[in-house]
Amino acid sequence: MRRSLLTTAVLAALALIMLDPATGTGSVKAPTLTVEGRAALGFTPDQAKLVLGVQTRAAQADKAARDNAATMARVLGAVKKLLGPQDRLRTQGYRLSAQTRWDKQKGQNQVIGYQASNQVEVTTTDPKNIGPLLDAAVGAGANQVSGPVWGLADEAAARKKAQARAVADALAQARVLAQAAGMVLGGLLEINAAEPRPGPRGDFAMAKMANAAPTPLEPGQVKVFASVVCVFALQPGAGAK
Repeated sequence: MRRSLLTTAVLAALALIMLDPATGTGSVKAPTLTVEGRAALGFTPDQAKLVLGVQTRAAQADKAARDNAATMARVLGAVKKLLGPQDRLRTQGYRLSAQTRWDKQKGQNQVIGYQASNQVEVTTTDPKNIGPLLDAAVGAGANQVSGPVWGLADEAAARKKAQARAVADALAQARVLAQAAGMVLGGLLEINAAEPRPGPRGDFAMAKMANAAPTPLEPGQVKVFASVVCVFALQPGAGAK
């Protein structure tokens, strides 16, 4: 008798848990569909960046610094002649450091000279001008080059287009999956955008080359990627379109 009463109480408690507190009726979680939409759009770059550097060595620190300053002045002079009104130059870094070598007999590092390094970043709104800029800089004495990095002046606008395409991709997937499952696709319940992926870039270093041929550089396209995770409501039904 006691066991029967206990069983009845447990069943009553479970029934209360399953009841909707607002209506007192049974509650079943509505089905949903989660899909990831992706997009990759290509854009013609409208700007490019190039890092140009000068590295010099000398026995004395002041000599290394003077040689570096003189060479960099020639590099900047050559580069500025090719820059447009919207192009920019920015010093990226300067370093003057001692060069050492381990002396086994003395058991310590010995200073054998000094090295000066100066790097400037060039940003141009004419990507086709990167090759001539590079050649002019190397011809004037630049012995370090990094880039080019092709880019877009308005990255935000390009990202929005890619995100819109990603949402459309998610919706298309959801429609196919819902129809295959014999369900009716409902409204969008939730959407989350992933962090944007960076576009491609190229990096290389080169030494000064006398009488070198013009450097061919092709910008190609800048790829902008987008990814969104969408949650849609699902409704039971047949013949979903």
